[in-house]
Amino acid sequence: MFLFCHASEVDQSWGKNWSFGCGVVIFSIICGIMAIFDVSVTFGNYFKNIRNWFLFMFVIRFISNLITLTGIIFGIISIIQSSFQRATIAYYAMVISFLLNLIFCIYCIFRIFSADFWKKTTYRIVVWLLNEFVLLLFCWILFCNMVNIGRKNRQNAGATTF
Repeated sequence: MFLFCHASEVDQSWGKNWSFGCGVVIFSIICGIMAIFDVSVTFGNYFKNIRNWFLFMFVIRFISNLITLTGIIFGIISIIQSSFQRATIAYYAMVISFLLNLIFCIYCIFRIFSADFWKKTTYRIVVWLLNEFVLLLFCWILFCNMVNIGRKNRQNAGATTF
């Protein structure tokens, strides 16, 4: 996705002149599906067999998924209402979600050489690391959307003041 984002084009849009609102919708769909799938898989397979730090890290991951869903809701509302405050909440919610996921991924990287870890996670670690990359891109799109909404709101406020 970064291939479409050149410095001369990012001022008003991203990727083939798509608006940042369009980017928020696209990444909301992707991250929403990933979060819902992750919650369902986590409760279906992992919670019944895990203990100690691994359980604690999955709780962090679950909280991160809830924050992701909250950020998605605020991101969509910010587009509909052109609300800078809601765009800011969406951005910071996704940053917090990204950081919590980063803690989880760092834990997984340290545990990757344990045979017990592979029995519990199988291929999911690749999906978790991919999820981290997508969250980073979503944070970037939300930041650009927040700046763009703030810029438009300032222009509209300046145009109505005499």
